[in-house]
Amino acid sequence: MKKRIIALCMTAVLCLGQLTVTQAAETNYKDAETTELGESGDISTASVISGQFSYEIYDEEEKTVFIDGYLGGGTSITVPSSIDGYTVIGYSTGIEDMDDMQRLSSVTSVSLPDTLEFIQSWGFAYLQSLQEVTIPEGVKWIGGACFFDCPSLKKVVVPASVTVIYEDMFTGNECYYVQKGSYAEEFYTSNGMQVSSSGTKVSVNGCSVDQSNVYMDFEDDIDVLQASISPQNASNKHINWTSSNENVVAVDEDSAEYAEGECCPILAKGAGTATVTGQTADGGFTVSCQVTVRNDWPFEDVSAYDWFRDDVADMYLYGVMTGKSATVFAPYDNLTREEFAIMLYRLNGETDMPYANTFSDVSDGVYYTDAILWANANDVVHGYSDGSRKFGVGDPITREQMAIMLHNYAEHSGYDVSQSAEVSGFTDAYLIQDYAMESMQWAVGSGLIKGKNAGTSLDPRGNAARCECAIVMSRFLDMYEN
Repeated sequence: MKKRIIALCMTAVLCLGQLTVTQAAETNYKDAETTELGESGDISTASVISGQFSYEIYDEEEKTVFIDGYLGGGTSITVPSSIDGYTVIGYSTGIEDMDDMQRLSSVTSVSLPDTLEFIQSWGFAYLQSLQEVTIPEGVKWIGGACFFDCPSLKKVVVPASVTVIYEDMFTGNECYYVQKGSYAEEFYTSNGMQVSSSGTKVSVNGCSVDQSNVYMDFEDDIDVLQASISPQNASNKHINWTSSNENVVAVDEDSAEYAEGECCPILAKGAGTATVTGQTADGGFTVSCQVTVRNDWPFEDVSAYDWFRDDVADMYLYGVMTGKSATVFAPYDNLTREEFAIMLYRLNGETDMPYANTFSDVSDGVYYTDAILWANANDVVHGYSDGSRKFGVGDPITREQMAIMLHNYAEHSGYDVSQSAEVSGFTDAYLIQDYAMESMQWAVGSGLIKGKNAGTSLDPRGNAARCECAIVMSRFLDMYEN
């Protein structure tokens, strides 16, 4: 799946002596892209409080979070490497008002874990007594105004792993300790800051990119080019990316992926062909990729920034799902039982079926008839067991019913269905009906179905929306079909 890209937001307002900081904090919507409808709550904005920290989900599948606030006090902050079973990869102290400034006015040091990959915008801003920060090796980018208004700050250690710095406001008294030849040395020196360099510069001697040709199907479609710099321990791995025609494809420099240094997120703008070129800051080595945009995305109600866009695109291109009309996908509508049977039927190859009066609500010659009869004949799905002989045409499919049908289809296709997970830890596990338990355990164990409400519930009897089904089916294709 293509990685979802988001903008880095940095906003500060100082007015009439009262501090207000708005931190949209490089929130990565990749978690939403790979998370089912409703999982992790309102995942674009909701923070979870755990002990002295608040955090937001960064990637549900990879179990990563970024800390967006410190709620304690004292003279030091020790940032954990994990919290509530998630690995911490991003950090911001999260000062938002004068009360926060006063509460944290005595903090002189912040200890950061080796798991970090980025420091958010305003990460340490307004810590009035902060004296020294050592950013651990492995951090790839530092957000804007990170050390703004830290009047006591004297020393900041920045590793060579940092390849992008979004810094536009400095305290001015601090000295940056960096590796010779690193991007950090170049950046802070060019901005007139005090710099102390040590070590030996390791020069770049080559660069390659993972794709030479990319085809993008829709305007606002997103892809990511991945470059590799050699040697791996080069001091400065920063790459400058450009597009030969930004009306066709643009390089999104304000994105989380771009901040990883060797990644280049590209955004389709219009039909045509353009060349994206990357040049290493050290040595001037170049790589390029030809990008062709076809621009034939049909659905007006699914944009490039919807968290389910890539999964809907996969289902559309694979021919598994279509829209409610030529231009409407209706992502939040409930998917019906016959619609899910049709999805599996298409995936299997759409075999013609002789009509059989198996179900009282399935007539001959209807658009879903062959799909339901095929699914029933191959033990993928059965009707209701209430004696009505009904399949349940028009009824929304529940999450546990979806798991059962997928499980049966996987067995029918000869796939390995040995994966299983204990589900008793979910708050609503008792709602899983006995006949659905094995399938739900398989779906959770194989990663097809995730928990809702920050991973605490499964909602087995809840209806599945069309975008939710697209996500689950996309995971299934990744696991088995692709």
